[in-house]
Amino acid sequence: MLASMAIFLAMTLSEFRKQHGWSLAEMARRIGLGPHGAKTVQRYEAGLRLPEPDVMARIISATDGQVTGQTFYDRVIARRAATVPASVD
Repeated sequence: MLASMAIFLAMTLSEFRKQHGWSLAEMARRIGLGPHGAKTVQRYEAGLRLPEPDVMARIISATDGQVTGQTFYDRVIARRAATVPASVD
């Protein structure tokens, strides 16, 4: 049963965009962002901003599910963990 299941690893938005040769502006256009969309995509990729649920749905659709919400949350969590000082015992 497991052999028949499609298994893939989620990609980051940046990985997907670069693999397809899309600029930040092209990615923004494909997910329906406005005139400053390229900057917004750049912030998503850097983990500085999380997409709103409607934008996340458009990202999932534009990437055929290869980019998921989890990839964004993992990036933000890692970024925040890097800024938290280690506890002193």
